[in-house]
Amino acid sequence: MNSIIDRHVRFAIAAQASLDGDYMMNSSMTKVKQAMGTNGFYFCCFNPTGRYKLNLNKQIDRLIAKNVIVINKRVHALIAGK
Repeated sequence: MNSIIDRHVRFAIAAQASLDGDYMMNSSMTKVKQAMGTNGFYFCCFNPTGRYKLNLNKQIDRLIAKNVIVINKRVHALIAGK
């Protein structure tokens, strides 16, 4: 499955697509969002706050769940170490 490699710039890419007014780019971003699902498209590992309704039958949602667990363990370890 294709995914955005540079996840931290996906919002800039989407904003640029909207500013360009290029129908093809907007159409492409819509297809990416549909392929990844809403959770996969909007999930940000740098700030994973919020609520997620995950369907663990989907691979992208399982990856999000694993990332949230790993991030939670790392943050907990940092806090416990202080």
